[in-house]
Amino acid sequence: MASKLHDWKAVANMMPPGPYSLRVSGKVKAHAGQTVKLAPAEPPGINPTILILELTIAGRGAGPADIEGTYEDKNYKGHFKQVTIRDKTDSVTVDIKVIR
Repeated sequence: MASKLHDWKAVANMMPPGPYSLRVSGKVKAHAGQTVKLAPAEPPGINPTILILELTIAGRGAGPADIEGTYEDKNYKGHFKQVTIRDKTDSVTVDIKVIR
């Protein structure tokens, strides 16, 4: 079965002088009219170098569509190397691209 999570990327802006930021974005196969929310997992996971984001889809929709999801940390400290995006049935892990 193909993943419903696709085209995900994570970019950390570490350009001086700061503050630094992390932006995660991608698409979810859902339904037109629905919204996607991403939030850090609680508890955060056992590997301190991987940020786990929980994905939830809200609302009612009609007809299949690719819905964009984004997460931003505008006070990023630069301690993660990867991001895992997961929901109840699927997950994807991407490396964080660092811009210096």
